[in-house]
Amino acid sequence: MAGEQRGVEARGIDALTPYALFLLEALRRSEAPLEVDWLLSRLRSFFPPEDQTYVGEGELNPLGEIVSLGLAELLVEGEEEGEEDDDDEEHRLYLLWRTEALEEAADEIAARWASLRPAVRAGLVCAMLAIFGIDSEAPLAEALRALDRRDFLPEEAGPWADVDMPFPICEGMTESALHAVLMTIQAVEPKPGEHVLVCGAKGGYLAALCAHLVGAKGRVVCLDWQEPVRAHVERAFSRYPRLAERVEVRLQGDVTLGAPEDAPFQIVIFNGSIPKIPYPILQQVDDDAGRLLFFLHSGHSSTCYLVRKNREIVEEEKLSEFCFTGIPGAYGFDCMVDLQRQYAESQRNSRRDRPSALRKIKTQVPYPLAKAYMAAFNTSEVMERHTRVLKAYEALIKYLAFPCLSALERERRTDPRLAEYVQAIGYKPSLGHWLGILRDGTRLLGDTEVGAVVAEDHRRRFAQSSVVNAYRMLELQTTGAQKENLRRGVPLGNFLQKLVAYRNKSGEGHGAVASSSTLQKNARLLLEALQVFLLGLRLCSEYVLVHLDGKLEMKSQGRLLSFNVRTFRGCEPERETWERDVTSSEQLPRPGVYLSRDRCESLPLSPWLVFGEGNNGTDLYLYNGRPSKGGDVVYITYHNTDSYPPKWERDRIDEFLSLHPVVQPAEVDPREFAFRTLLEAFLSDGKLSKEEMAVLEQKLPALGLVKGPEEVPDYVRGVVEEINPGVYIET
Repeated sequence: MAGEQRGVEARGIDALTPYALFLLEALRRSEAPLEVDWLLSRLRSFFPPEDQTYVGEGELNPLGEIVSLGLAELLVEGEEEGEEDDDDEEHRLYLLWRTEALEEAADEIAARWASLRPAVRAGLVCAMLAIFGIDSEAPLAEALRALDRRDFLPEEAGPWADVDMPFPICEGMTESALHAVLMTIQAVEPKPGEHVLVCGAKGGYLAALCAHLVGAKGRVVCLDWQEPVRAHVERAFSRYPRLAERVEVRLQGDVTLGAPEDAPFQIVIFNGSIPKIPYPILQQVDDDAGRLLFFLHSGHSSTCYLVRKNREIVEEEKLSEFCFTGIPGAYGFDCMVDLQRQYAESQRNSRRDRPSALRKIKTQVPYPLAKAYMAAFNTSEVMERHTRVLKAYEALIKYLAFPCLSALERERRTDPRLAEYVQAIGYKPSLGHWLGILRDGTRLLGDTEVGAVVAEDHRRRFAQSSVVNAYRMLELQTTGAQKENLRRGVPLGNFLQKLVAYRNKSGEGHGAVASSSTLQKNARLLLEALQVFLLGLRLCSEYVLVHLDGKLEMKSQGRLLSFNVRTFRGCEPERETWERDVTSSEQLPRPGVYLSRDRCESLPLSPWLVFGEGNNGTDLYLYNGRPSKGGDVVYITYHNTDSYPPKWERDRIDEFLSLHPVVQPAEVDPREFAFRTLLEAFLSDGKLSKEEMAVLEQKLPALGLVKGPEEVPDYVRGVVEEINPGVYIET
């Protein structure tokens, strides 16, 4: 007894390190001896490699701490009850709390541990941040510091709450080790405002971290099939009232069914092992940014899979393996192949009564766009398909810009800025000039019937995953980075501008040709996005493209007009006869191509679109400029190589151009004139190379337009955006 007292005095509780206090507190709470090897294996995962230390503490040596406590007679060796000696088995060393001196100092040890625990907890957080490469200022680091894991464990967890290990909760469930929770969080990446579904509550710590990361505008639904577990998690959240406002802990018999009434979720997590994949959950995962994480049971462990969903397929990524408690449920499959097959089947069933997207394009989309799309879709050769996809986008840009030109003519409006684009398309226009017509034309004509529709289409945001994925590819290809936040979707105008820059950079313009595999992937992404545009634009769905052949017949004593039309809806034009009442003062429609709604000619599109006899047959042709000043105008199709020899159209176009002259300012700054002349020469190929930018970095400061070379890139980008949107600027 005297020796024991000397040990306490010699080692003084106030002098014990957090590690030593941890050991004593753990042993004090333990009902049985703790094996040294087990302790070391657990604590080495808690205290990382030897060069890692606590904040403000010296170097840690777990085994040395145990030996020191033993020498100070604060720990004694013991045997596990019921263990029999066996010479054939390796000797196991156990630690035991038995001395009377320590029993008398139990309250003092507990108090001392409580005072040092913040440093121990901070050490765990620092260690986890280092192991997972998390920045100390990142939102996840803030969440770890704000949410005490001990609040989500039972009282008996004590010091083990600050160890990277699982711990029993109730009803056979455990709260996962901290590294497993962090791996899950890093995989699904919760973002502010997102909705999260957690199937299997465990201790609630995973749901709490998610709730912290999604913020006040986000929401977390946490399902569990056992009432004691649900009650435990609700008690834990009661310690964080503000966090609890965005979390719903719900009792549900089969959590593999998810929560369809609350769908869609950006994130769904199966917080436990499942024997099969519950494919109905995929219908609850957001189409645009959905992530599904689950642990698929196999043998003695569970493999973690992360599934990212888009509209047509699911893609999986194998992350790691764990030993997890299981989740009971009714649905599921054995492998990713089954998941893909069953999900595809469910998608087909849900669309059984609706025409397929491809069929809609073939039968409902305006003829020049439907034909161009199908020409790209039906091409298997990689380079040709990539070319045809870009041609289809060129047809789309013109189809949106043509109504702007026609409305300018009908409304007799002009604009100095728009006049420059008008003159540019009169000769050898680039796609950037057509983008300028579309952008400034919608600004000027947004108060007209068709102009308002085109303006709305131009501004419309598309949030479908196929569009977002294609836009991210365009960003990466043209700027080398993915900069924009696309949670609200991609405006069509932004997409088309990036598309033109990509075209100018790619083998379709004057840049380097990409590899065959890259072109194949890019063509697929762009074609999927184009399908969304063709089926989602109002100009394509609300207006019909028609051709009036000029054969008009008046019936019923001159009050009923009958005329023949071709409707260019889908891939096969159809002949129809339209009749309508007319008044004596009404001007009869002229032959030509029109946008029509409700069998009325809303806006003429000739001479930009013409129907006639080309070199290879009768077809619908799109205006393509002049090869050079003084040359004849050119009309082409985008689904084949046919062209149309113009007749009356050239005079109409010249007349239109004459109505929109470029007005030169009374005084021209010779420096600005010299710069713009040089820039336009550089941009003739739709691209501004590094070498050309270097020339401008020398010229502009010399001209006095900027103070130094560092200001040149921003200055040039502003002018390029004004005179030729969509130019690819090499970086």
